[in-house]
Amino acid sequence: MELESNFNFSYSIYIHDEIIQLFNEQSNYKIYFEKEFINPTIWDEVENESISHLYYLLKNGFLTDSFKELFSAFHDTFWYKKSVYRDLLKFGIRIPPCLQSHTEEGNKREYDFDPGRTLMKEAKFVGLDNIPMFIQVQKDDNIKYGGKINTIEDLKEILYKEVKLDSEIILKEDDRFPVAYDGTNLNKFSIHESGNKKSGASGHGTYMADVNNIEYRLGFYKILTNSFPLNVYVSADTETEYESCVGRIETDYYFTGNENLNLLKTKWDYEQVFYPYDKYNISIDEVKLNFIWLKDDSMYNIPKLNNYKGFSIYTKSEIRWDKNILGLLFYGHTEETLAKHDDSVVLFNCENPIWKYTNNPSEEHVGLLPKHYYLVD
Repeated sequence: MELESNFNFSYSIYIHDEIIQLFNEQSNYKIYFEKEFINPTIWDEVENESISHLYYLLKNGFLTDSFKELFSAFHDTFWYKKSVYRDLLKFGIRIPPCLQSHTEEGNKREYDFDPGRTLMKEAKFVGLDNIPMFIQVQKDDNIKYGGKINTIEDLKEILYKEVKLDSEIILKEDDRFPVAYDGTNLNKFSIHESGNKKSGASGHGTYMADVNNIEYRLGFYKILTNSFPLNVYVSADTETEYESCVGRIETDYYFTGNENLNLLKTKWDYEQVFYPYDKYNISIDEVKLNFIWLKDDSMYNIPKLNNYKGFSIYTKSEIRWDKNILGLLFYGHTEETLAKHDDSVVLFNCENPIWKYTNNPSEEHVGLLPKHYYLVD
């Protein structure tokens, strides 16, 4: 069975017909597939979590975060999130999340996104407000529904009105992330994607190699050490426009502490383990923004203006900036000269050697930024 992918990406999702038949015959579940399920993640939550990962990396140093990834909490590191964000932005969701139902005592229903709660947060960070979704319901409910199930509320309405359940539907914690465990374990489903042969962990592919490449991580971290104070070049016609833009950026610029991140707790002590690299550190007191009014110079002169050091950001003054500007750092890369959606906002990698020879890099050296950073007042 082939399922058309959401968004305009060049791949399709396949579930082998034999697996579908086996699932239909040996389970009490059936599956709906919705191409545009409304992502229930709240932006502030995922942004806070993402900036926390950046904060942890900057505060505790390169080796600490690397060992934390390798031996403790792989998903709770800057490196993992960075790779997933870049991959989602370029290719979209390869393996959709699944909203599962589970029967508790007294014929009560509980619902949980599994797998997929973390993936929905990551999708939200790159601007995927509507996502493909598998919805698993019990055959005993005898649902015959030909419409759309775009939200959790849609599903609840079907269960209450069409199935006429006698008991309530349990949504633990809150209505966005109900928690339950489904013993059928849909993870055993043979789901794969076509169009990219380099799929890695959690269905993510080309950029995931960066997570396992310590030379890349070290090189990227070295660029970060040269990036602060972070220069933000603002293109504006008047001083009022410039100052207004600076004020909006500063309003949403913040750090979240690492209270919600587990400290490194393993048998490994990175101070005692032989490592072929120095322990690089960035003083958290130096992590500040430095604003520059770009009046006459072309934005492509910024690497030179930045002395070919670190990352820097260019923005036109009309950009709304209701998001933390530090989020752009997740999309930088050592082998790319810049990242952008269009020329209104650009993240420059000023240390890429190409800048010393040209201010017109080829497309193969240009990365992407999410469209939601480009909203204007």
